[in-house]
Amino acid sequence: MKILQINVDRGKAATALLDKYKTDHDIDIVMLQEPYTTYRPTNKMKKLNNGRNSKTEIWIKDNIDYTIITELTNDNTTTIRINNKAGITYLTSIYDEPGGNKNKRLEEYDRKQREHTTQIRQHLLCGDINAHSDIWGGNVNDKRGEDLINWTIDNGYILENKKHEQPTFQGPMGSSYVDMTLTKNLRTTNWTVNADETLSAHKYITYEIDIEHTTTKRKRTTYDFINTNWTRYEDQIKLQTDQLDWDRSVDDIADSFDKICSQACRRHIRTKTLREGDETGWWNETLDRQRKQLNRERRELQATTDDDERDARKRQYSEHRREYKKLINERRQRTYDQDITDTLKNATWHKAWNILAGKNIQT
Repeated sequence: MKILQINVDRGKAATALLDKYKTDHDIDIVMLQEPYTTYRPTNKMKKLNNGRNSKTEIWIKDNIDYTIITELTNDNTTTIRINNKAGITYLTSIYDEPGGNKNKRLEEYDRKQREHTTQIRQHLLCGDINAHSDIWGGNVNDKRGEDLINWTIDNGYILENKKHEQPTFQGPMGSSYVDMTLTKNLRTTNWTVNADETLSAHKYITYEIDIEHTTTKRKRTTYDFINTNWTRYEDQIKLQTDQLDWDRSVDDIADSFDKICSQACRRHIRTKTLREGDETGWWNETLDRQRKQLNRERRELQATTDDDERDARKRQYSEHRREYKKLINERRQRTYDQDITDTLKNATWHKAWNILAGKNIQT
C-alpha cells in the first residue's frame, strides 16, 4: 500500500499539485497536515477530517475499506482503522505545532489512545511533529526531540526517518527534519523524501507499508448525454405534462413533474460506466512543463555555492514559484467555471423546464 505524507501549509495551489502528484504516482493513502480543508480530492478518493478547522486530514481510495476512529480524531489528529480480518491496523495523521518544549498533541493522543478500548497492535503514526534531534537529521537537539525518542522506545515504535535523507522542510530561514514517520509492528519499505516541487515548505515523503486490507468494488456510472435520443425524451415529457392537473398546489405539481422527469430519464437517457483514469482535468501541458522547469531551477539553486549567483537564482526561483502557484489556481478556477456551464447546458431538468415555459401554473 503506497503512502504519501506532507504538510501543505494550507495552500490551495499546493493541495492541487498534491492531487495531481498522488494520481501520477498511484498513491493509496495521503496523510496531510495543515490541509486546505475545502479542497475535494479527485480520482475516487475520500477526504477524512474533523471539519473545516482541522489541522490534519487523510485521503483514502474509496475502494479501501476503513473506519474512522472518532475517539482518536480531533483538530490535530485524524485516525482510521484499515478493515481486514484482524482489524488491528491503525493510521494516524498528526500535527504538533511549533514552539514550546512539549509535544502537546502527541501527549494528548497518547493519553486518549490508552483510554481507547481496542488495543492498537499495528500502527502508522506520521506527521509534522516539530521535534528536533540529530538522530534523524540536522544538528539541532531539543527537549521535544528527546521526549519523542523516549516515547518511541517506551511504546515500541520504530522511527522510519533516514538520517542521510534530505531535509523534510525547507523554509526561508533554513531547513529542518520535522516531518516524522513512526511505525509499530508494520513493515515499511522505500521511505523517501522526494525532491519534486510541492509549492509548500515541506517535501513529499513516500513509502510503502505491508498490510492486508479489504477492497470494495464500486461500479461508477453517469448519464451518456451525447448518445441520448432527446426527441423521445422531450416527447414523453410533453405528453405527460399535458395530462397534469394544473389547478393543484405548486408542491403537488412539483412532485408530479419530478416523477415525470425521473421516468423519462430512466427510459430514454443511456448510462455509461466511468472509465478508470485521471480526473484532474485542469492539468495541461503548460503546467507540466513549468513544473519540470521549477524542479530544475530548485536543483540548480541547491547546487550553487557562489553567494552572488545563489542570490540571483533564489530570486528567479521564488518569482517563478509564485507565478506557478497563481497559474494553477487560475487554471483550476477556469476549469471549474466551464464544468458548471457545461452541466447547466446538458442538465436534463433544464430541457424539461423549457417544455414548461408556456404552462400557466397557479400559485
